[in-house]
Amino acid sequence: MWRTAEWKLILYMEGSVAESASRVHETKGELYHLTVDPHEWKNLYDEEQHAVIREQLKTELLMHLAVSWAKGPFFYDRGGTKQLER
Repeated sequence: MWRTAEWKLILYMEGSVAESASRVHETKGELYHLTVDPHEWKNLYDEEQHAVIREQLKTELLMHLAVSWAKGPFFYDRGGTKQLER
């Protein structure tokens, strides 16, 4: 989930974290214009007129995750920290 003062984006990416980067184009989600719809009743994710803001927020969220994971992820799918142990 990524939120600004005006917008809220929720992404759904099926599969493992390792596989998700190659399937970003298959992402599903929810997009809400919080100033117009503060109770999040109208999902704008698939509406073409909001594609620019959707893609901008999606890019911000994915870049944030990439930077966070690059600093030493603790999460390695179902294997836990096993892959970190030698």
